[in-house]
Amino acid sequence: MKIFRWTTLLLFVLVLCGSCKKKETEAPALTYNDINGTWQLKSWTGEANNPDGTSYTFNDIIYVYVVLNADQTFELYQNVSALGAAKLTGSFTLDGSTIHGSYKTATGTTFWSDAYTISNFSTTGMTWTASHASGDVQQYVRVDAVPQEVIDQSAEVRAETPRLVQGIF
Repeated sequence: MKIFRWTTLLLFVLVLCGSCKKKETEAPALTYNDINGTWQLKSWTGEANNPDGTSYTFNDIIYVYVVLNADQTFELYQNVSALGAAKLTGSFTLDGSTIHGSYKTATGTTFWSDAYTISNFSTTGMTWTASHASGDVQQYVRVDAVPQEVIDQSAEVRAETPRLVQGIF
């Protein structure tokens, strides 16, 4: 009878210890209201290509601002490398903490080059990591608005030739 009690007690302790294992939690799903606002690119680790085939890095970026709206639309203002100042507009969707989208061009719709996992989200900042290129990491900070001089110098891409269309994402 003592063996039965000790075996039962040992089994109970093992079950109890196994249930105390720390559970890994997934990043909470973000809502459109969470990310609604104006964001400025503060750092980027990665490399992209210009339309002429040359590449650029964060050192070639003068500015990038993205306005994410709760109605799933966005405006992207950027001055990147050989492209110069440009404005892209389009739509995006959230799937948990993953964002992806498309923008309008003179020839139709172009999808973002990748989907991005949003991490380190707070009311003042967030990090985007490309799904298919973990070395492509963009860090954004929330700002009050896109500066008026940026808006004034940014030509809407839809009116330009399609070969010039290439956004930071």
